[in-house]
Amino acid sequence: MKNSLLLIALALLSHSIFAQRMPELVDSRAVIEAGIEHHDSENYDAALIEYYKVPKYDTNYSWALYEAAMTQFAMDDFEKSIKTSKEVLKVDPNESNAYVNLGNCYDELKNYEEAEKWYDLGIEKFPFNHMLYVNKAIMFEKREENKKAFETYQKLIDFN
Repeated sequence: MKNSLLLIALALLSHSIFAQRMPELVDSRAVIEAGIEHHDSENYDAALIEYYKVPKYDTNYSWALYEAAMTQFAMDDFEKSIKTSKEVLKVDPNESNAYVNLGNCYDELKNYEEAEKWYDLGIEKFPFNHMLYVNKAIMFEKREENKKAFETYQKLIDFN
């Protein structure tokens, strides 16, 4: 009887110890969607607060990071957006739009060589992501490199 009581006590004790260590579950989809609503309302700080509620172990973590990078871009915080987009690619190297955002950030910073590098890396890995071509062509237009812009648009048309 003593052994049974001891086993029950140990089981209850271990359950309470592990229960204290379990992280709080978050409905990440709902949290991210709330962040997107804040972003769309231009309430960027509130959007970032929502995105950062998604823990690293969550399957939607890379999505939350990507949305945070887009919000940072909208806030004209291109350096943070670059850092966050690179983190997205560490978590999910197949997030093609992170390459678009990196190119766009460097474009906004007028670091055109780096922008072109990220667009090209994205195109190499995701040749059918039209946004990589469109944004690369726009970058060339800004630089008044119309021939390169035309060639980039032509590649986009060839894919369609």
